[in-house]
Amino acid sequence: MERITHPLYRPAPGKVLDLERVCSDYLAHEPEAERCLASYMESCNQGKFALGSVREIETAVMFSDIVGSCRIFSKFGNVIGKTILNRHDALLQTCIENTGGYVVKHLGDGILAEFNECSNAVSAATKVLEAVRNHNDLHTLLAFHIRIGISVGQVFKDDGDLIGASVNLAKRLCNQAPANSVLTTGIVAKRCQDAGFRFSPQKNKHFKGFNENVPVATLINPLKSDGANRDIAHPRPLPEQQAAIHCQINPCNI
Repeated sequence: MERITHPLYRPAPGKVLDLERVCSDYLAHEPEAERCLASYMESCNQGKFALGSVREIETAVMFSDIVGSCRIFSKFGNVIGKTILNRHDALLQTCIENTGGYVVKHLGDGILAEFNECSNAVSAATKVLEAVRNHNDLHTLLAFHIRIGISVGQVFKDDGDLIGASVNLAKRLCNQAPANSVLTTGIVAKRCQDAGFRFSPQKNKHFKGFNENVPVATLINPLKSDGANRDIAHPRPLPEQQAAIHCQINPCNI
């Protein structure tokens, strides 16, 4: 490939090249390039170019995240931290698969999942909140918080992975969601109106990497009234509690 030497594409010393500006400037100064790009995109839309295993679909995307996972590991150690991650993964996988979803991949302290319908994704999220609450009630020394983000839109499905703006947005929503809550786009909330789910009034929110504000809504958690969102202090276990944790991880033979 010919090296670009045009002044537009040489950043000043100490400056980072703005790729978006470079592309915009290039197309503005090179009409022929814009024509070729438009022709290529039209050919792709007509299926003239094979894209291998890549295909574009509309899907509902869910991201989950364990709140404060780094602090859990640093405070309690790797064994307890990994056990909490395993509990999280198992609980979510069951809830996701039982509502018609599919776990795309595990992300260390979170999960990326896809659903054919927005209502299935929200249903899975409510089941996840309930499962985590029940887990925390039974295993207080291994309790954890969770947050979830859900979006919907066109994505590329490439070798089992999901790629696209709605995937990035679901991750941004998850990062902004409070503990033990579900944050969705306005479109997701609207599509779930007839499914019996309730959401907070929509608000416009700016997310890094997105040019326009995004309407978002918070799922009204039916479990909230009975303490599902109470804080988890995670006190340092006493010696006798360490033994109890060990039994929770590896059932004791008594």
